[in-house]
This record gives sequence, structure tokens and C-alpha cells, in this order.
Amino acid sequence: MKRRVFLQSAAGAAAALSLGRFPKLRGEKPPRLRMGAIGVGGQGSWNAYALSQLTDMAALCDLDYDYYVGKMMNEKSIVVRRGDETLLPDVYTDYRRILDRDDIDAVVIATPDHWHTKIAVEALQAGKHVYCQKPLTLTLAENVLFEKAVEKYSDRVVQVGTQRRTFKQMMQAALLVRGGYLGKIKKITCVLGEGARGKKLQKFPVPGKLDWNTWVGQAPMRDYLATQDWEGSYWWDGNLSLPDQSNGHQLFRWWHDFSGGKFTDWGAHFVDLALWALDRQSVGTGPSLIDGTDATFPVPHKDGYPVEDDCYQTAVTFRVKCRFDQVDSCPAFELDIISGSKEQNDPDFGILFEGTKGRIHINDQRIKGKLIEEGAADQFTDDDYTAIFNGLPVEDHFSNFVRCASGGGKPISDVATHVQALNVCHLAAISSRLNRPIEWDDAKRQIVGDEQAASFFARDQRKGFELPEV
Repeated sequence: MKRRVFLQSAAGAAAALSLGRFPKLRGEKPPRLRMGAIGVGGQGSWNAYALSQLTDMAALCDLDYDYYVGKMMNEKSIVVRRGDETLLPDVYTDYRRILDRDDIDAVVIATPDHWHTKIAVEALQAGKHVYCQKPLTLTLAENVLFEKAVEKYSDRVVQVGTQRRTFKQMMQAALLVRGGYLGKIKKITCVLGEGARGKKLQKFPVPGKLDWNTWVGQAPMRDYLATQDWEGSYWWDGNLSLPDQSNGHQLFRWWHDFSGGKFTDWGAHFVDLALWALDRQSVGTGPSLIDGTDATFPVPHKDGYPVEDDCYQTAVTFRVKCRFDQVDSCPAFELDIISGSKEQNDPDFGILFEGTKGRIHINDQRIKGKLIEEGAADQFTDDDYTAIFNGLPVEDHFSNFVRCASGGGKPISDVATHVQALNVCHLAAISSRLNRPIEWDDAKRQIVGDEQAASFFARDQRKGFELPEV
């Protein structure tokens, strides 16, 4: 079967958002922001539409106008209010045109992973607030760069697109764990689902008007690969048909050049939630040992690099064990990151917290455990949830960003805490690729006693696509 892609119209996006997460500011409304959306395919189209309900989405940008921007413009799913006029947003294929505009207050970024850090840091340097999809970074070095940028440009707000922090059951889990209801946490298991298995791909002409050179960006230049030609089918046919596998568009995450596979995809959610629930998010409280030796890949690897470049590359199955030692008042525990089954509707998909007094399991649909059956989560007050939101109103992820960017305050998903989780995710990917355990000094932010593993800390950027200096 061909992979079908639904490009969300206004009605489609509204239907998706209405599942308990439609953006709605509560209480006093902050000043209305003017925003630009950079990367509007897949998750990006949803983000752009959702934030257009709270802000004036004045500009859209994507490298592939026909594939993404054209659909939204044709259906007029986003409009801009300028005085008494209702206009369509401006459109670009170069994100820098949005950053150059003095009338843009903030940007939402939903490009492929390997572009997140460069665009987001440049946006901060241009004076913009930033909402950036997870994972924020491609490498451990980008984590350090992002932290420096946030510290330097502290008058700008950055919200990480880990929307699950604002799901009620995730907040309940955090309150139960932090409140000691489970006793001392001994083990946390994050089940991410299996990665994609690849077919042999072929070189094809770059589809449509896509600027492939820029899309590849900082990564080494690669040919556009797919299982079949795109056949020139675009948004206007109403049923866009893409190759079921390729190294472009929404399938980038199965290639080391552009992503970390499942580790930085669902790991950026579940590992993030695990450490957030523990409130173990400060520098120096990270893992000391990461063992990714139990992992399988679609292609053989040598010295951490795939020996074949025409097939998906990131881990398919895995069981990564992360050891967290006692640090001050933070007790020791073990974090397992496992693939589990192929399906995300598997009952084990999600996070299992195991403590000396009990256990709970959470995923996108629910929270369960004996404590939940006994009503432990029902006793939390509005003040408890407000504390999770750093003293701000309890509302959806987008509204929380808009409130902080407009009126100040710390967003529920900030860079410093998310980076702690991403360090774990990147280390899991490196350990599995090298097929050996890695020692990590979290206080110094460095891999210990392994030169080859340490060489994965950063990557060279292709000329013209270097990361900004901070």
C-alpha cells in the first residue's frame, strides 16, 4: 500500500485539535502576537493552524511550496487580521525572510530535526520568541549550544513542542511521583515502539520544486532516494500519494544524517516525561552509564556508521539500560528505553513507573495502577496543577507558550529541562550504534574514557549551513 498523507484543512485540523487539546487561553487574554510558521508539513500544519487561533499567523514558510504551503493557501485555512481586513499570510521558501521582519514577534518551527537548532537559535538572535517541535537538537553539542543561547537571550521565551507535558494524565503522574505516593522510584521503563525497517531505495529526481540542497542542510550531501517516483502528484488532487519509503519529507527520522530514530522521536516525549515527573532535570543529575548493546538495525554498522546508504539506518528494536546514581537528594534508579512491539496501540506503549510503594503506567490514552483505582490522583487541587505550570493558568501547550511570550513567565516545557532528557536520548543512540556501553559525566557534559564515542558528540556542518555562534 502506498503511504497516504492527509494535509490538514481548517476543518481537518480543527477535528484533530478538538480531541481535548484545542488551544484556548483561559482568564485574562495577553496581547496578541504576530507569528510566522517555519516548516508547515505534517506536524507543522497542525502547529500553524492551532497557533493561528491564538495569534496572527502572518507568514508561512516551507522549502516545498507545492507540497505544503500550497494546500493551506488554496483552502485558506489560515487567515490574518489586519485592522478591518482579513488577509492570507505571506509565504516564503527561505525562513530568513521571516526572521528579517520586525513585525514578527515569534516563530513556530516544525522542520526536520537537523534544522531545529540552527533556525531556533537564529530566531532568538533576531529577537523572536520560539516554539520548536521536539527534539530540539541533532547532537549533544547542539544541546550545549541551545542552553547557551537561551541563557544569553533570556528575554525571549522558548517552548519545546513536547505537548504531552500538558496532558492531564501526565501531570497526574508527575504529581504522584513527586509527592512520594509511589515511594522511592526504583525503575522506569519507556516503551517507544519499533523503528522502521527499510527496503532498498533508488535514486529518483527530486520531486517538484523542492530545494533538496537546502533541505539536506548541515548533513553530508545525499541523493534523493525513494521506493518509487513521486509521479508529479501534488496537493491539488486532494489525495497526495508519496513513496512508502524515502529519505525526504516526513520519513527523515530513519536516517542518521537527519535524526536519531525512535530514540529522539518518541524518546523525546517519554524520556522527557520520566525525568520531568521525577523533577530530575538539573545539570549533574543525569545518567552515569548507558548500555545500548541490545539493539538491531536494518543495515550492518561499522564503527557506528552504516555500511549501506540506500536503506533506513536507525535502530529497529532495542533495550537500552541507563543507570542513574544517587545525586544529593535524588535517589539512584534505572531507566530502560525499549522498543516493545511494533504498534503504538500496544498496552505497554508508554511509561511504567515502579516504586517501593506502588507502580503506575501512563500513555496517551490513560493512567492506570492501583493508586489510580484508589483515587489518589483525584485529590489534587487546582493549586497543585498550577504549580506544575510554574504558577500560570492550566491550559494547553500552545496557549501556555502564547501567554509566556506575550506577558512573561516560564513555559511548562523549557529548554533546560528538555535538554536533560535529550542527552539521554542521544547517548542511547550513540551506544546502540557502537554496540557498547558509554560512561557519561553529566556535570561536565562529556563522554568519559571512549574517544570514538566522544567523536559522536558533535558533527561537522556542510559549508553554508553552519550552526550560529553564541
